[in-house]
Amino acid sequence: MLIDDEAPPSLKRMIYEPLTAAHDAAVACLAEVSGVGPATSEEGIRQMRERVASEAWIARDEGAVVAFALLQVVLDEAELHLVGVDPERRRLGIGKALLERSFRAVGERGASVVFLEVSRANVAAIALYEAMGFALSRVRARYYEDGSDALVMTRAL
Repeated sequence: MLIDDEAPPSLKRMIYEPLTAAHDAAVACLAEVSGVGPATSEEGIRQMRERVASEAWIARDEGAVVAFALLQVVLDEAELHLVGVDPERRRLGIGKALLERSFRAVGERGASVVFLEVSRANVAAIALYEAMGFALSRVRARYYEDGSDALVMTRAL
């Protein structure tokens, strides 16, 4: 469990910790309201958390799960599979802080780069990723069901 004493006041009370089975249901609910993807059932979250080389973190505020990040490390690469923040707590820096902690954790496991896919339509997420040092590496045209392109972005750790 990590408490960030150097964080701005809006983040001071956040607790960042690994995702455990006790949080799967809360993360599944948060994933659904965040609209982050198809693996939003409790079983889907459990399966992702239990994958070999997975790295899964949450942010809690007064006991409530308010953000989550699910990654996987393969050799020297990490992939960000899912990230979600409570819609009422977006733009407060919670997602960025949680991602930075997650990236430190995968770096400690040997990853030197992290990559992700994001819909070209998700302007807010793209802005966050660019602000965190991600760069576009390729485009998967018409990748998503709605016809939008997937942007594959990478960042060195």
